[in-house]
Amino acid sequence: MMIVLSVAVLACLGLMMSAAAHMAGGMAWQTALTVHLLRFGLWACAAPVVLRLAERFPFGRKQVIRTSLIHLAWSAVLSLAHTVVFLPLLWMLGRHPEGASLAVDNTLRGVFIYSILLLVAHAVGYYQRYRHEELRAARLEVQLAQAQLMALKMQLNPHFLFNTLNAVSSLVLEDGLAAKRMLARLGDFLRYTLHASSAQKVPLQTELDGLDAYLQIEKCRFEERLSVKFDVDPETLDAQVPNLLLQPIVENAIRHGVDSTLSGIGIEIKTNVRSDALLIQVRDNGPGMAYPEVETKGVGLRNTRARLENLYPGQHNFQIATHPGGGVLVEIQIPFEPAAVASPA
Repeated sequence: MMIVLSVAVLACLGLMMSAAAHMAGGMAWQTALTVHLLRFGLWACAAPVVLRLAERFPFGRKQVIRTSLIHLAWSAVLSLAHTVVFLPLLWMLGRHPEGASLAVDNTLRGVFIYSILLLVAHAVGYYQRYRHEELRAARLEVQLAQAQLMALKMQLNPHFLFNTLNAVSSLVLEDGLAAKRMLARLGDFLRYTLHASSAQKVPLQTELDGLDAYLQIEKCRFEERLSVKFDVDPETLDAQVPNLLLQPIVENAIRHGVDSTLSGIGIEIKTNVRSDALLIQVRDNGPGMAYPEVETKGVGLRNTRARLENLYPGQHNFQIATHPGGGVLVEIQIPFEPAAVASPA
């Protein structure tokens, strides 16, 4: 696409300069076409080289002067090479250029044409990056919606509601206050899931608040069998994390613990800052992964992995493995991004 556009731009410039030379300079139309279309035709052959140089040495906030000097040097080299080929071809076609003066003029024109090609390359590159970011943002929106629906699908099924409401009914006569608390937590969790912020990222504190509402329900279900330990570095509470990141991972850990028929389900959630990265660890006390190739490909884990790849391409780490001390350890490392203003839950 970029080469085709560059050739089209050069062809238009060749026709425009031919017309200008014919009308303003008195040059015969046939002569003007021969000179300018040959000039721009040779530059069309060099266009792939210029586009490759534009890709190799892009202009950015840093090293602008150095990049400019590199392109200036290359424009001079290519313009001289163009002149060496262009002038003999004009002689062969019966056009007799004015020697040194035309050579200098053609070289200066070459620097200008190189700049035009460079501008085209950067304009197309900017447009392609813009479209890529648009598509990436659209994918992230879809994945966020999938995460919200997945949280509902995993929790709002008859079995979950039956166990939750059964626990509430059992507590009504024994401990009415505890029953009210459980219903309140159920409402908190439903509100958080249904009305989660549309933002792709939220402060870790917001994410932990939503996770706590879910865990309170599970604690009522499993009572003393479920214990959760938080080891959260206060410095990380303001860090931006993907919305609805932790709940599917913790859900998977609880389900893993239940399926292992252990007498108690223990989960530890730990966060800290490592260099310029936020490290999140979720570990259970189960037997580990008997079938890693199967247990790491669930819907929730696939969705989490895909969202991390889109939000932090090449800047994240997501690992699931059996911990040497027992249980499964999920480790997520993402760039540490402090939130300027905490987002509402």
